[in-house]
Amino acid sequence: PEDRAIYMAPKVEDETWGGVFLTGPYAMESEIVYCSFEGGHGTGVLFQGGFVRHSYKSSERYGGGLFIANGGRELGKSVKLKHVTFKGNHALHGGGLAVFNSSVSIEHSDFDGNSAEKNGGGLYANNATVDFGEGVSFQHNQAKKVGGGVVGMHSSDFKTSHAVRFDGNVASLSVQNAFLFRTTLADRKHWPSDAFVKDTV
Repeated sequence: PEDRAIYMAPKVEDETWGGVFLTGPYAMESEIVYCSFEGGHGTGVLFQGGFVRHSYKSSERYGGGLFIANGGRELGKSVKLKHVTFKGNHALHGGGLAVFNSSVSIEHSDFDGNSAEKNGGGLYANNATVDFGEGVSFQHNQAKKVGGGVVGMHSSDFKTSHAVRFDGNVASLSVQNAFLFRTTLADRKHWPSDAFVKDTV
């Protein structure tokens, strides 16, 4: 609708916002509805010894628009994203969205024109549970390494009750749409035929 909330970077060169950062078990009960994340350049965070620590180096930024971390996916709580748009965001990993050790459900949401310096132009998931509902699309996202659309790594769990749309995603090194490594994939038929799936259940 017309009254959706929009988080947007300033239109002044070199002045970019850091994106939104949700962390900890209590944040995992969050619900983000009718919201747009545009032009973000990632949260300043650094992973040390399995924990998230703050860093202000642009080279260490995750989740250009939104970063969800340390929610304790084993607790069964999940951040819910409904009617959310990630557009024109940029980060080291997960140009639009990055999820670490947390759970997220996504429906009626678009990842459009996001980019990553390394992996996951649209979405990067590491030790995460991602549940795709109806109406999710990844279009025209880019990564300089793998997974222009989506990257799932290290014990991530992907659930899909509906087909996820992939169109025009680009990765410089390999795998344009989806790169899934050591993950659980609930239903392969909802993923593109060119998805790279290795050591995946």
